[in-house]
Formats: sequence, C-alpha cells, structure tokens
Amino acid sequence: AGEVEKLEALLERTARAEASESRLRRLMSDYEMALRYGARLEARDALREATRLAPEERSISELLRRLEARMPPPSRVRLEVGGKRVAFVGRLPAVLGRGEVDVPIRGTSVSREHAQVAVEDGALVIRDLDSRNGTLIRGLPFSGSIALTGETEIGLGDDVSLAIRPLGPESLLIEVLSGFDRGDRIVLGAGPLAWAGLEADVRFEEGWAVLAARSGVELTLEGQTCALPVHLLVEDRLVVGGRPVEVLA
Repeated sequence: AGEVEKLEALLERTARAEASESRLRRLMSDYEMALRYGARLEARDALREATRLAPEERSISELLRRLEARMPPPSRVRLEVGGKRVAFVGRLPAVLGRGEVDVPIRGTSVSREHAQVAVEDGALVIRDLDSRNGTLIRGLPFSGSIALTGETEIGLGDDVSLAIRPLGPESLLIEVLSGFDRGDRIVLGAGPLAWAGLEADVRFEEGWAVLAARSGVELTLEGQTCALPVHLLVEDRLVVGGRPVEVLA
C-alpha cells in the first residue's frame, strides 16, 4: 500500500508540473500575441502571471522589466506627429507652473504653481493661483477665476504667453507662444488628434496612454496592422492613415 501511495503522489506531482508548464506556455504565447498587436496591458498582465508561476525564470522577469521600463509615466505621453511634438496629460483641471505640477512651463516670471485651467459647462475657466507676477488675459491682469469661450491667449507673468482652446467637453490644447518652451503643445484630458491632421484619439486607461484610430482609418504598429487601439510604449513607431506617429521618451 505504501508503494502505491508513493506512486500516486509522484503521478500527482507530475500532473501538476505538466499543467504548470502548459499554463506557462499559454501565458508566453498570449504575451507575444498581445505585444505584437498593441494590447500592452494584456501583455504586461500575462508576464506578471508568468513570473508568479515561474519566479526562477529570469528571462521572463527580464521581459517584464523591459516592458515596464518602456511604459510612459502615468497619465502622460509625448508624441511626435508629422514631425511636430505634442504632450498629453490625462488630467483636468490642471495646474500650470514651473514646479512639480501637471503642466510644467519654464519662465523667469512663472510661479511654481501659477494658474489652473479647466473646462466647466463647456467654457474654458482660468484661475490665477496667487501667482507672483500675475496671470494675464489679452495683456490685462485679473484675479480669481474667469470663464472664456473659444481660443484665448493668456500670459504667465510678462515672459510666457500661451494660446489655449477647448478641443471638446473634456480636453484643452495649449500652445506655448513665447518663453523657453516656445512651440511646445500640450493636450489636457482625453484628446482628439484631428487638429493635428490625424484621425485618431488619445485616451488613458488605468493611467496608460492609448491611441485609437477613427473608424475606417488604418492603424499599424511597427508595420503590423492593428484592428484595436494600441497601448503606447516609448519608442513605438505607428502609422495612422498614412501619417507617422512616434512615442517619445
């Protein structure tokens, strides 16, 4: 009876090992497929599960490390669209300033937390945050908050000016007109890219930037056609409707 029990235990361990190996193979296959077609959230989750299943496999943990190292910062991504750079920040309201804020803007007259921008009831709302050199609307300083419609030029002190316009009920486009960051463009919130000549949208899922082409527009990732939206990684090279898009560090 003792030998039979030993044999049964051996068979059970063997069956568990075979099931674990089969599960590991499926996870790695899922990872490769998801990575290829831009489903990076699923690719990351498959690698995380694989590392839990086989913690001794350093090659798997290294794949996970490399994937996570290419993830943009939470709720942020920088793209180059047709040779022009634009940053996306998945947050509204958003604070502008030269400190650790939602939208860093460099300038000698810019306070660490200078102003806040938001969309409220379809209007662009700007709040001065008791800045040292004031926030200006068309060259005139104001205090508190002000609601505006359409595109508006604002000044952060006397050496930085910005053009701000709503892109929709949940997004704004900021273009830096003067200052150290002249020419920079920043989209706040979930942003359509039609203004950049691209039939696509950028949104954030669990803090991860996702690029989705409009219906009927072809989206390719590293030459591979993607039918679904792509979770973006730094150094990705995409083509949307024939126009190149690169994810910047």
